[in-house]
Amino acid sequence: MGSDGASCGNTMKAKGLILSVLCAVAAVGVTIWLAEEHQARLRLGQENQALRQQLSRLAGLVAENERLSNILAQAKSPPSLPDERLKELLRLRGEAGVLRQQGKEIEALRQENRLARAKLESTLRHRRLLAARLMGFCRIHQPGRSPANIRLGRKQGRLESLAGQQHGRVAETGGKGPRRQIRDRSHSPGHG
Repeated sequence: MGSDGASCGNTMKAKGLILSVLCAVAAVGVTIWLAEEHQARLRLGQENQALRQQLSRLAGLVAENERLSNILAQAKSPPSLPDERLKELLRLRGEAGVLRQQGKEIEALRQENRLARAKLESTLRHRRLLAARLMGFCRIHQPGRSPANIRLGRKQGRLESLAGQQHGRVAETGGKGPRRQIRDRSHSPGHG
């Protein structure tokens, strides 16, 4: 009988050690995952900054193009332009078209970036919730605390409540089940 107690104690120690190792592995996994998420967020920030710089350069070129177009429209020069100015005007108009297209593409990339950030935030919230649950699980299953005692402690209030309800039903029916009670009512002199 003494050896059974010792083997039971060794089994509990082994289970506790296994749970401790699992918790440590889970904590390391969560830490690695959080580091990767941080690096992804940094990469998104760098991409966003590069897009903003490109947009500011494009905005400067568009403003210059608009200024030149306005100057040309307001000029009261003869209808024919020298070949060099005409070529420059056509070149600037071509650049303006390219800049408009690039502006649209940048706006599409920004929208895509916003959606990716929203998805990343949602994923982060979900993973943090899972990590918190896992850490809570590891805290509950620590060595020295029996899972059966923990479950019993949590359910004890519900069991007492359920037992009180069942006791009240038995007292109402006089110890008979619900079907028996209905049959008794159908044979009583008041029903008939």
